[in-house]
Amino acid sequence: AVVLRTHCEFPALARGTARENFAVLVHAKAPSSEAARASLDLVTVLDVSGSMAGSKLALLKKAMGFVIDNLGPADRLSVVSFSDNASRLIRLARMSDAGKAAAKQAVESLYADGCTNIGEGLRVAAEVLDCRRHMNAVASI
Repeated sequence: AVVLRTHCEFPALARGTARENFAVLVHAKAPSSEAARASLDLVTVLDVSGSMAGSKLALLKKAMGFVIDNLGPADRLSVVSFSDNASRLIRLARMSDAGKAAAKQAVESLYADGCTNIGEGLRVAAEVLDCRRHMNAVASI
């Protein structure tokens, strides 16, 4: 149900008092409706080469926190990082509260070092999706 609250500029008007205009603030609150969507298998490929040091890596971690917070319990996430080589930080795991905490911890442990080998990062990410035993309706790297 929608809840409406009003706040008038004047709590009351005396009988016989005319006003051409007065302000009324209307606050409407509708129930949240999370649109149903298909469950997702997401593999993120994160650049942790030396060029990502400092604020770039901090921004990457913040962005990943946002992504993780917005995944649902039926969604699965795997994190692949790359610099000279690529490695899978976490397997494709459901984003329950425990899964989200583990993913955030893995992302926070990242540090910048080495060269940029994105090809290896993408190869490892594709391997994660290719080796799934269970497949969610949507998958993305």
